[in-house]
Amino acid sequence: MPDKLASGCESKKRQSRNNSYMAQLIDDLLAYFDAHVDELLGKYEGKVVLISKDKEVSAFDDFKTGYDSGIKNYGYGNFLLKECSRAAINAVHVINPIVAIV
Repeated sequence: MPDKLASGCESKKRQSRNNSYMAQLIDDLLAYFDAHVDELLGKYEGKVVLISKDKEVSAFDDFKTGYDSGIKNYGYGNFLLKECSRAAINAVHVINPIVAIV
């Protein structure tokens, strides 16, 4: 029984570290968007922008296409999708700790 308890504790620690990493990544990518908002609006206004953890930027007509591309090219949880419009600049929608639409 102690082995299962120890295993459960390790699992919770890994999940906590992963959630912390994801929160930091989201913060970093939002900060990148904010720092480049004028440039991004100039190029991509009306589009959905994808920003990878390596700060590569792509633009799409809708969230689904952007999400599918992000999963294919960067993997789950390694990118941010954000509507690039003046009206949506401050909107954030958290689906779960790993997926947020901002």
